[in-house]
Amino acid sequence: HPSVVKLNGKPGITTKIFAENSYILIEPAHRPIFKKRRISLKDLHGKNYVAFSSTTPTGRSISQFLRKNGVSPKIIQEYENIETLKSAVQIGCGCSLVPSQTITREKKEGTLLTAEVDNLTLKRPLGIIFSKGKIFTSSTKVFYEMLINKFKSKDGKTDLDRHESPVNSE
Repeated sequence: HPSVVKLNGKPGITTKIFAENSYILIEPAHRPIFKKRRISLKDLHGKNYVAFSSTTPTGRSISQFLRKNGVSPKIIQEYENIETLKSAVQIGCGCSLVPSQTITREKKEGTLLTAEVDNLTLKRPLGIIFSKGKIFTSSTKVFYEMLINKFKSKDGKTDLDRHESPVNSE
């Protein structure tokens, strides 16, 4: 079962996940760290690594996942912002693990290389956060349904299908 980044439950707050992003390794296109486009998780051990800040849920989750798997990359920098993190990788500070959907532009422009990582089961949820008991407007309901439809797979299901919709009634 994949690991998922989780937000700490807070009283009065509801989260609804409708998709999960997988992670992928990124490295600078001008100075690749790995020769292969598929590596093992252990290949990250000791490599220069640009991390998400340990003050963020994503950073804590990745760090915990790597530790649990006995992998200790050499952390060069930590960033809270994904764009700053990607820029640091682009200029050659190291490699990083990022949600795969966050690097479309850089792959197209050829500024980052990617590699699949065997046994990288960590997932990042995509969802909404709202107050318990929140009554949604008609436009909010339409927006929510648009999001769900965007993330439907070919079989017509979304990750939300295992959760109840928060916008069923006003």
